[in-house]
Amino acid sequence: MKRLTDVVKNIIIINVLIYIGVLMTQQFSGVDIIQYFQLYSPISDKFKPIQLVTHMFMHSPNALSHILFNMLTLFFLGPYVEMKLGARKFLIFYLACGFGAMGLHL
Repeated sequence: MKRLTDVVKNIIIINVLIYIGVLMTQQFSGVDIIQYFQLYSPISDKFKPIQLVTHMFMHSPNALSHILFNMLTLFFLGPYVEMKLGARKFLIFYLACGFGAMGLHL
């Protein structure tokens, strides 16, 4: 098994921290900050331009399995892709996939 690479490690950390932050904010303040970070249609009143980036790091706080399986997949497969492409190209690839998913979703 390949070692955990820097970009993969940082992406996993960012995703987990955002997941925990959203979960804690909902539990302790009752504020639903998901509506600010998940992706809404540009014609929706809830759309904010920052959602074009933040949607890539949002996982439903009600479905622990969602983030768990996404991060496990990234943990096991990401280092192979990052080592093949290099750190910079892997990060560009990761973000391009997020933007591609956004385009298909919209």
